[in-house]
Amino acid sequence: MHGPRQPSVFYAVITTVVGSALLVSTVILGWYSTSLGGGSNLTSETYYPTMVQLWGSQASGPYSVAVAYSTIELGSLAILYLAVIGLVVAGGLLGLITACQMWRGTVRTRRRFVSTLLVTTILLALAGPVVVAFAQPSIICSDSVVVTTPFVLAFPNNTSSAKLPCGWDMAMPNGGTNYSFEWGISPGPQTSFFGTNNETGQAHSWGPGIGWYLAIAASALLVVGAVEYGRASRASRTSQEVQDADASASGPPRVG
Repeated sequence: MHGPRQPSVFYAVITTVVGSALLVSTVILGWYSTSLGGGSNLTSETYYPTMVQLWGSQASGPYSVAVAYSTIELGSLAILYLAVIGLVVAGGLLGLITACQMWRGTVRTRRRFVSTLLVTTILLALAGPVVVAFAQPSIICSDSVVVTTPFVLAFPNNTSSAKLPCGWDMAMPNGGTNYSFEWGISPGPQTSFFGTNNETGQAHSWGPGIGWYLAIAASALLVVGAVEYGRASRASRTSQEVQDADASASGPPRVG
């Protein structure tokens, strides 16, 4: 018998479930975007955990196409987002398991176990956006310096495996399964996680997308769930101490 549950337990379960669901949903959302130019000469890329969305406008009209990271020479970035998928899915599933354990009650033997699950869930949830924010610029740099195919328009004499300075590159469709690229060494997503720059003569902006922000929001909800569960645990512990004190005060049952 669990007895009546503390309202805080209910709030903890709801916020943990919602936070976990939001965290898992980020797998299908864009985590990062970068764009160059504007109007009829717009080149943009949105990084999803599973693929890259190329979109923009050319003289022939607007375009939008999904490609694999490896297709546009972003192999290292693909590994980063594969890790992101693992972190957010693991965090979301563990969060749902934690919510089930919370709902079972706040008895003394379960509190420490649930607290451990909560801390682990929050760390997994935060790991995705934190790793992307700190690691992605250097990874974009590493992807740009080794060219396995001679694609860079500004360097027509490129040969396979040519070494280029650390920079940014933007891909766009060029008929069928072919792609052309713009490349530069001005400040961009290889130098910072977000920002703007006009050194190329075109507006260039880059920064996190809705998936990244939603992962942060999901982490915040999980923290709220942990706080509410802590309140419920303290209330349960206090109630148990009062019951123990009352039992001690009444003494052992009389025999007679």
